[in-house]
Amino acid sequence: MRYSLLLFLLAPLLTVAQEDSRNLILIGIGHSRIDVGIKGGEARPIVLPVWAIDYNYELSENWFLGLHNEIIIESFEYEPNTQSTAVERSTPFASVAILGYSHHFLSVYTGGGIEYSPEESFGLIRFGLEAGFETLKDFETIVGLNYDWRPDAYTSIGWTIGLGYKF
Repeated sequence: MRYSLLLFLLAPLLTVAQEDSRNLILIGIGHSRIDVGIKGGEARPIVLPVWAIDYNYELSENWFLGLHNEIIIESFEYEPNTQSTAVERSTPFASVAILGYSHHFLSVYTGGGIEYSPEESFGLIRFGLEAGFETLKDFETIVGLNYDWRPDAYTSIGWTIGLGYKF
């Protein structure tokens, strides 16, 4: 169901004319570090694998809008500040609308969105930094770092590397 919604949201973006190369779609892999995770019954930071599918639309030479999506592909438990019992998250999926500024090969962005999970959904605020390097015509290798703050739950730091296609 989650993946169908993602494809439904991205499909109109893929039909945009390819003449001006204002669109970028990225597929990436990475990790997310959660400070209040629980592993082996012990509270400690945990690192989990992530898949990312991002879309950016260039508004001008420096400004862009985007929809950044990622899924943590493992279930995990974390310990919230408000209670002492562990809370489970089953493969959470985050979708974040962002506004970014780029200069040369570096980009900074911020935005807000929702992290969905069967147990409970949380709002989140994201701050990020990306570096993009042209590898082939219309392709870029992109390395990203982001900080996600979920006011009602936990924070995480994520890093990804991916291949982006400009069209």
